[in-house]
Amino acid sequence: MHVLRNGAEKLLVILPEIYGLNQHMLDICQQYANQSWDVICFSWYKDTLFFAQKEEKQAYQRFMSIGFEKATEQVAEVLRLERPLYQQVVVMGFSVGATVAWLLTEHVGLCDRIVGYYGSRIRKYTNITPKVPVLLLYGESEPAFEIATLLQSLSNTSQVTLKQYTALHGFSNPYSRHYQPNVASSASEDVHQFLCSHMGENLNRTNGNHLF
Repeated sequence: MHVLRNGAEKLLVILPEIYGLNQHMLDICQQYANQSWDVICFSWYKDTLFFAQKEEKQAYQRFMSIGFEKATEQVAEVLRLERPLYQQVVVMGFSVGATVAWLLTEHVGLCDRIVGYYGSRIRKYTNITPKVPVLLLYGESEPAFEIATLLQSLSNTSQVTLKQYTALHGFSNPYSRHYQPNVASSASEDVHQFLCSHMGENLNRTNGNHLF
């Protein structure tokens, strides 16, 4: 895990893609830490921090050897320890991390809000009714399934806010070939508004560039 503590009253727990604790995740950690959050980011893997983008197949196989349920319990264990230390706890997941975050919504008391970027495997768990407010952000298409079907399934789910953008999976990652800075900025604004509306606090911004 990558941990940045500032003595803040709010904690952000970041759950990465299959690649683990790569530069994109480290960038997000630092940007949130600069905006008065304590931050914890998982790496998923004990013997390596991350896989390169070109190692997608290996990274996928490695994550799936862990599985969503085990990964969820690993995160839940950390949240049980950290929850009493903070006034607000937010979980933010990317891709498989977003699906793990979604599975955490069944647990009561572990966190206050959940944000998920392009969690495609959530389609396997649409029977879940979240216990906390959730924001899910998607591009207009996914290579492995019909995104419209998932969005329709979730559209009336209690506590869920859905956002969709003219972009592809990975649109918020500056190191991805699908990165779209304008869309990433719009998504960041939507995350910011979501957290502001639910937390009821004036969250910090830095030089007009905010991630929440």
